[in-house]
Amino acid sequence: MSFRFFIDECLSPHLVVTAINAGHEATCARDCGLLGMPDWRLLPKLLTDGYVLVTRNARDFRGHGFQNPGGLYAKLDIHPGLICLNSYRQLGIADEERLFLCALDHLAPLPDFINRALEVTQCEGGDLVVDVYEIAFSPIPL
Repeated sequence: MSFRFFIDECLSPHLVVTAINAGHEATCARDCGLLGMPDWRLLPKLLTDGYVLVTRNARDFRGHGFQNPGGLYAKLDIHPGLICLNSYRQLGIADEERLFLCALDHLAPLPDFINRALEVTQCEGGDLVVDVYEIAFSPIPL
């Protein structure tokens, strides 16, 4: 399955090339003229164009993670999905690419990614932990 990715400004725009080389469509905040936009201002672009957001600053979109999802995406009936690249330390470009490629490998077998999140977390020993979970609409204010 092919996806459309929007790489957030907190990650290297090089991930656009990584996504395209893997057979997906991709763009980034820089290339869309959206640098410095608050997260909620990105929503129209993400939703209208069907972009899966790739970020390392995901709390506003996903809430507190797989054990307590929420955030902006829980206020929507439907969203195209969210990929979170996490680490115990600051990520360099090589780290970002490694985590993103891991995410792409885990996305490949999924029939769709609607209303889901995938988090790849780099642990201190270098291991990667992957969590996939649903961020469904929540009528309760978050």
